[in-house]
Amino acid sequence: MAAGCIVVPLIIPIRIPPPGKAKHEIDTTTPVEIGSDTPDVTIYYTLDGTKPEVTKRPGFGENSTLKYSGPIRLPEGKVSVKALAITRDGRESAIVTKLFLVEYVPSNEPPSIEDNEENSLNEYLPRRV
Repeated sequence: MAAGCIVVPLIIPIRIPPPGKAKHEIDTTTPVEIGSDTPDVTIYYTLDGTKPEVTKRPGFGENSTLKYSGPIRLPEGKVSVKALAITRDGRESAIVTKLFLVEYVPSNEPPSIEDNEENSLNEYLPRRV
C-alpha cells in the first residue's frame, strides 16, 4: 500500500453461508459489517445504490448517505450497498459496491422498546397551557 492510500472498505455479512446459498444471498436477520484496514477512518454508506456523499449532512434531506456505527441489517429485496472510508484530513478511499439478494425472515428478537408515555414524542410536541 502506498503512503497516504486509504484502503477501500469491506462489506461482510456476519454469518456462516447456508448450504446451497451464494455469499451474496442473505436474509433480513443477517448483520452486515462494514470495515476498513485503514485506522481512524469514518465510513459512509448507502443502501440504494447511490454514491455516498459526505459533503451533505448524512441521513438528512434528499441524501441517502448514512454514517456507519455498527453492524446493520438490510431490507428485503435486491440491495446495493456502497461504502466509502474517509480520514480526518478528508482523504477518501475508492467506493466499494456489493449487491445482496435479501430474503425476508421474521425476526425472533422482541421489539426493542414499548410504546408508552416514557418514550413517546411528547417532548417534541407543542405544550398545551
